[in-house]
Amino acid sequence: MKAKMSKLFIIISILFILPALVLADIHGWVLSRKTGKPIQYALIKTAQADYITLSDKNGWFLLRSSEIPCRIIISSQGYETKEFTVNTPKDNTIFLSIDPIRIQGLNVSTEEGTSLKLSSADVEILTPDNLRQKSTQEFVSSHPGLFLKESATGEKQLQLYAYEPRHCVYLIDGMKADNSTGNTVTSIPINLIDHVEVISHNAGSTSGESAIGGIVNIVLKNSRSHLHKHELTFHSGSWANYSLNYQNNFSLGNSSVLCNIYGHSAKNDFRYYNDQEEKTVRRTNNDILDGSLSLQSQISLKKNTYSEFSFLYYKAEKGIPGQSTDYMWFENARARADRVHIKNELHIPFGKNDFTSSLFYQFNKSNYENDTENPFYAYNSANTTSCFEARAKLNTKVSILSSISNCGLRYETYKYDDHLHPESSISQKNRTFLYLSNETLIPFSLGPQEFSLIPSLRADYFVDDNIYLSSHLTLEYPARSDIFQMSISGGNSVAMPEFSSLFWKGDSRVQGNPDLDPESSYGMSCNTKVKVGTFTLTGEAYFNRIENLIYWYRSALGVWKPENLADAELYGFSGSLNWEVFKNFEIEFNGSKNYPINKTTSADHYDKYLTNKPLHKFQGKVSYSFMNIKLFASILNVGKQYDNFSNTVVIDGYTTYDAGLHLTSPIGKKIKASITFRINNIFNVQYETSRNVPSSGRNFEVSLSTNFL
Repeated sequence: MKAKMSKLFIIISILFILPALVLADIHGWVLSRKTGKPIQYALIKTAQADYITLSDKNGWFLLRSSEIPCRIIISSQGYETKEFTVNTPKDNTIFLSIDPIRIQGLNVSTEEGTSLKLSSADVEILTPDNLRQKSTQEFVSSHPGLFLKESATGEKQLQLYAYEPRHCVYLIDGMKADNSTGNTVTSIPINLIDHVEVISHNAGSTSGESAIGGIVNIVLKNSRSHLHKHELTFHSGSWANYSLNYQNNFSLGNSSVLCNIYGHSAKNDFRYYNDQEEKTVRRTNNDILDGSLSLQSQISLKKNTYSEFSFLYYKAEKGIPGQSTDYMWFENARARADRVHIKNELHIPFGKNDFTSSLFYQFNKSNYENDTENPFYAYNSANTTSCFEARAKLNTKVSILSSISNCGLRYETYKYDDHLHPESSISQKNRTFLYLSNETLIPFSLGPQEFSLIPSLRADYFVDDNIYLSSHLTLEYPARSDIFQMSISGGNSVAMPEFSSLFWKGDSRVQGNPDLDPESSYGMSCNTKVKVGTFTLTGEAYFNRIENLIYWYRSALGVWKPENLADAELYGFSGSLNWEVFKNFEIEFNGSKNYPINKTTSADHYDKYLTNKPLHKFQGKVSYSFMNIKLFASILNVGKQYDNFSNTVVIDGYTTYDAGLHLTSPIGKKIKASITFRINNIFNVQYETSRNVPSSGRNFEVSLSTNFL
């Protein structure tokens, strides 16, 4: 049997490698980054200009080449000129951003910033790299300030810098998708993500309450009317970890449709050394079975008006390995989750303006049960949350001024059912608020230097509560430069108490607190971006003051309860370096250093570090390409954190190493196949992201992907 498997592996390897040895023409598309539509008659040439071609009316081009990898240059009037390294002959999609044309009497709008903000300096863009990222969580945590943490119940959460996980707002295509059940980033397959936009620190003026630490906006792929493509990805890893993703993009009348189907299962029963029992044990009841169905369509109407509809359904069942309060490890506890996201948008351009109306609905239901014989730990409950949001958005350009204005209504609900103790159930609780916001970009000059001033303000009126104002101001210099850019920003934000903190009364050990006050923050940051030759450097320093910080504490009677326990000051710095040593050799390094300090003057823990906040994160990546093969390796170092207010209990930092290779090859004229093999945690380091919650050791992964037209 082993001999047969060896022969089969050799045959598969030959099928992948042989086509790579045959040089082929370069095929691809040139698209507008803003609209996703094809760019006609773009000029495409090799770096040595020995081969030149033009894109056709569908943005499609064919360029002869004498080598792979190959550096090509793409240009079109009204768009930026872009250099692009081709590592595979087939299926190269290249996006160009609009470049401002300054002709007297003629204005061409620019693609400033992102879908969230006009300010480009405050927004960082992450694009998926399937060679390195294993899942959506790992992809997003490639940001220097984002940490991936796991709770004792097996839930993975993202923590931005040294803020609380609840202080980072998660958006899906610009709509707030998190509520009392926590973030929903795990329900988005990585194959469905186009890019991710990150705004660090106070961002309340952009997304409203809870954005004290910032925003992570997951932008999903759009359907392409001119592109009919299928993509199938199979993934296998240690501990019976399997996933399958199918994606299809096709046209239907005057609309385009993208369909994504995802399925995943894993046992995750890895072994680790248990300090309490002083022996190596296996982590049990850590399995998961989940999947999702996503549909996205774009219907073209007359005069550049179009409508977008998106639907996402996610379902999961998983084991719950433990409980954080008393570190009890359960054998039979289960959790089930159902999530639905529905969004519809209508885009109506008129002149230099663009109007968008959006309707968004989200429904989450989580069921938890444990049939342990100990009645103290037995439970059977369900959390149900939902939200509805209606929003009108207007992008305007008047003379040299650009602005984004929003007004909307959001309605959130929360309900808790305790099936073992119905008297502890919580009837549906509601939260309704109206909001109005504006952000304006004001360019100005001082002598030969160009600047931009970007003020933004948002008002949130919570019905039966109060009005809260969030503001932000950015000074950007020089404006719209690809070589050097610097900005100074400042703002304030507010975070309303979560439903579960206010009302929770699930058992005798944990109680909510209906008298909690909102948390508030104010601070500033400075960002710098420099590009020198093949070097790209970024740097940031920040300071933020948070008041009425909510923490859960354990009383003398052993009851856990949330209180506005602390004031805090968070400050630190981060940076990144990207060096393209050669056209096929790249080095990247980034990291952050954080100082989360408790500033509660009346407490014994004044000037101590806040709990459960890693103090630094550094990661490095290197990749080398030759032919159709790419080798990559990475290192991740995460600093220590403290588990109690007096800083006497320490969770040690850790360092892990990963490595792998990626091979891409065309098979025939319309099929591209790729295989990725990687080893994670090469030296089998044992570490924890949360106290007494072991993380996995050395493990292996293989991914197979095919694209066909």
